[in-house]
Amino acid sequence: MELSRARIDRLGEAIKSGELNDVDQSVFNYLRSQWAELGNEISKKLILEFGNDEFGVSLRLKNLETIRAKLLRTTLRLSSLRDVVGARIVINEGLSLQNDSVLRSVALFEDYAVKIIDRREFPSFGYRAVHVEVRQGLYLGEIQIRTPLQHEWARSMESLARLVGRDVRYGGGPVVDTYSPVVHNLLLNSYRNLVELGRRIEMSEVGVLNDTAELFQGLITIKSLVIEIEKKVR
Repeated sequence: MELSRARIDRLGEAIKSGELNDVDQSVFNYLRSQWAELGNEISKKLILEFGNDEFGVSLRLKNLETIRAKLLRTTLRLSSLRDVVGARIVINEGLSLQNDSVLRSVALFEDYAVKIIDRREFPSFGYRAVHVEVRQGLYLGEIQIRTPLQHEWARSMESLARLVGRDVRYGGGPVVDTYSPVVHNLLLNSYRNLVELGRRIEMSEVGVLNDTAELFQGLITIKSLVIEIEKKVR
């Protein structure tokens, strides 16, 4: 099937509307197969490069609903969504190793168009990592490279977002009005503490603070509390 960027973007508009006809569905299925092929290639290269470094390497492919949610939440077009194909590397140390891992990742894809997005320099609502965008023709993939602290912060925020709304991951406030007063306060405090921990992680990474173990324990405490709340309210 021959595709153009314009055709992919028309499909994106159909996905946003929630009304895919048979042709749209056929195009989406083909597009998803191409994304999956790119994802498998990215994953293989990363595992070969980092498999002996005791790093966590994973891959995921967004489904139709998560793609639709992102298109509705942003002004991006389908052809420019770089995280439909998402790989992740969680390294086992700090910034120096993260920087080295970014360079190694870029070198793996010298035959692709590659772009580095440094979310340490420009955090996204507290989220910190380095992303490597990989483009092969019309198809985009993204590699997230995180330190242990960055990863634990992101996982804690994802856990909290399941209870207070996904908008907290993108700058929105937590939605807690439907909970009992006790749960309401626990979730609100967890959100505030997580935001503060994100600020302290940034200070730690630039050398202002030196309390990595304390920060990590703080994240573990918040995530454990949120998981316990989730069990009780679901």
